[in-house]
Amino acid sequence: MLENSSYPYFMEADRRPLDAGAIDIASLLGTWFNANPDTQYLVKLVFRAEKGQLWVRSYGSSDREPIDWGEVEAVPYVSASPSLASGFHAVYHLDGIETHLLGRAASGVLAIEFNTRYLDESGRSSHFTHEFFHRSVADSPLDRFLDFNSVSGIWVNSKPATQGIKQFSLRQAEDRVFFRPYGATSVEDWGETEAIPFVNATGERAFLAEYHFDSHDLHLVANTNKGLWVIAAHYVFKDSEKPSGPLRERPNFLRREFFYPANTSED
Repeated sequence: MLENSSYPYFMEADRRPLDAGAIDIASLLGTWFNANPDTQYLVKLVFRAEKGQLWVRSYGSSDREPIDWGEVEAVPYVSASPSLASGFHAVYHLDGIETHLLGRAASGVLAIEFNTRYLDESGRSSHFTHEFFHRSVADSPLDRFLDFNSVSGIWVNSKPATQGIKQFSLRQAEDRVFFRPYGATSVEDWGETEAIPFVNATGERAFLAEYHFDSHDLHLVANTNKGLWVIAAHYVFKDSEKPSGPLRERPNFLRREFFYPANTSED
């Protein structure tokens, strides 16, 4: 054990300012929903402040209505910023079940690790998991919930043998979103076009984009779902004619495909 002024420390991270001000907990306040609709853990959390203290009310998943765990005090923590809360810790004791919630907020997502043990002599195994939460749209300012940076980057088609889009890039420049697909056949780089962004009531992103080729128009309707981009491609074929009469007509058709992030690594 060493001392920092008159206080002990056991690692370099213990060398904290001795005159630190109050932690700003505004970044955690409001309602957060689990990004996994099939979760077996918490479906939502509600944070509020009272006299500078952070409180959280949690709701457990159930095949009926969510189970209200009640409200407990949460301890906020800082990370990069010495005053802005970027995480929290809370403990629930529920009739012989003890659960620790360890949360970390970054890029508009709240990642929470659940550590649960049973003290009721039931013989059930202690377990842990981690899940991700997003803010309620009602608690998010416009520039936050239309932020596409968290779903930007390179996305790869889950079907290697596709005849449609093999991968695409998505980027945001201020309040504009740009989409660039790469085809599996014929023209590979379709070029970049501006996409129209959308968001639904639970914070899922979506966009519309269009391409116009010599033989057909292509209308793309995309949305996020459980960590994937889902793109419905609507092909509308143009009328073509020969001097002796029209060519055989091709029916319009729909192709729906799934895309995962290119930086996904396998453990």
